[in-house]
Amino acid sequence: MKVSGRDRCCNGKKNVPMSHWRFCPASGQKSWEGGAEIPKPEDRFAHRLILRGPRRRAMPQRQKHNKGETNMKKLMSVLFVLCAMMLAVCASAEAPVMDRAGNAIAVPEKVEKMICLAPSTSEILDALGETGALIAVDTNTAAQMEEVAGLPTFDMMTPDCEAIAALEPDVVFISGMSKSKGTNPYQPLLDLGVCVIDIPSSSSIAAVEEDIEFVGSVVGKETEAQAVVEALNEKINEIAALAEGIEEKKSVYFEISPAPYQYSFGQGTFLNEMIELIGATNIFADQDGWIPVSAEQVVAANPDVIITNADYMEGAVAEIEAREGWAEVAAVKNHEVYLIGANVSSQPCQNIVDALMEIAADVYPEVYGELIAK
Repeated sequence: MKVSGRDRCCNGKKNVPMSHWRFCPASGQKSWEGGAEIPKPEDRFAHRLILRGPRRRAMPQRQKHNKGETNMKKLMSVLFVLCAMMLAVCASAEAPVMDRAGNAIAVPEKVEKMICLAPSTSEILDALGETGALIAVDTNTAAQMEEVAGLPTFDMMTPDCEAIAALEPDVVFISGMSKSKGTNPYQPLLDLGVCVIDIPSSSSIAAVEEDIEFVGSVVGKETEAQAVVEALNEKINEIAALAEGIEEKKSVYFEISPAPYQYSFGQGTFLNEMIELIGATNIFADQDGWIPVSAEQVVAANPDVIITNADYMEGAVAEIEAREGWAEVAAVKNHEVYLIGANVSSQPCQNIVDALMEIAADVYPEVYGELIAK
C-alpha cells in the first residue's frame, strides 16, 4: 500500500487529528505529536479523549436558588416601591399656604370644624363628604342643602364676625363676592387670627377643577377631590366627542337675569365655555365677562335658542315669549326657549356638569338625547 508523506512523517501513524501535528524540520512536513497508539477508526470517539491532551476544567455548577427566598426578595422590592410612593404622596399632600385669591393662610394641622359662607364651596365640601364637619353656613347654602339643616347661618355679605369667632372654627371659607363693595367684611376674623380662606368665583371649567382640588387639599381629601374632577371630565369629554359631529351650529342667547335688568355673558366665563363645548355659539361671544344687554341687541342677533336660569320666578319661559317685539325671534317663533336650574348654572363647582347636560339636551336633543338618558 502506498504511504503518504504525512503517514511516513508520523511514524506510520494514520488518522491523526490536525490539532496534534507539528512541523518536522527534517522532512519539511508536519509530524505527529506524541507517542500514543493511533486509535482504530471504530475508536474515533475515544481518540479525541486520548490525543487532545488535558481535559478542560469542568464548569462550576449553577447554584440552586431558594424559591421562597427569591419570592421574599421580590415582595420586599414591591413594598419598598410602595413605601416610596406613599412618602411622595404624603410630601405632596401638605396643606396649602395660599388661598385661591393669593392670600397667605395657615391651615391648622387638623381641620375638624368648618364654617362655609360660599354656596359653591359648600357644594364641593358635600361632594367630598365633609358636610358633617360644618358648624355654620351662609343663608344661601342653608336654603339649597338639606344636609346642613339646623346649623347656624350667616349673611355672606354682612357676616357677624364676633358670632363666627365664638364658634371657634378651624377654617372659614368665603367667596370673593363678599368683597364686591370694596371692603373685606371678614377683616375682624383675620385680625383675631382665624384662618379665613377666600375662593373667588372661577370663570373657567379648568379653574373650577382647581377649586375642587384646592378644597380637597385643605380638608385632607385629595383622593376624593381627584375622583370628583375625573367624573366631571368624563362627562365633559363625552359631550365634546359628540359635538365634533355637529356641522350646523345653533346660536344661543343665555339670560342670567330677566327683564328689565337683563344680563348675559361673553368670553371668559364657564357658561360661554359650555355653550361652545356642546357645539353651539353664544350671540355675545364677541364680548367679555358678565354683561348687561338690551332687548334690541337680542332681537337683532335673532338667536336660534334662548335659555334662562331664572327658576326663582314663576313663568320665566312664558315671560320671554310674551315680550314685546320678540315674536319674530327664531327661538320664540319655534318655541325654543328653555329654563334650566339657577344653582347648577351659576355656582362654580362640580355641579356645572348638570347645567352642561341640560344645555346640551335643550339645544341639540337629537345629538345628546341618549347621553342624557343614561
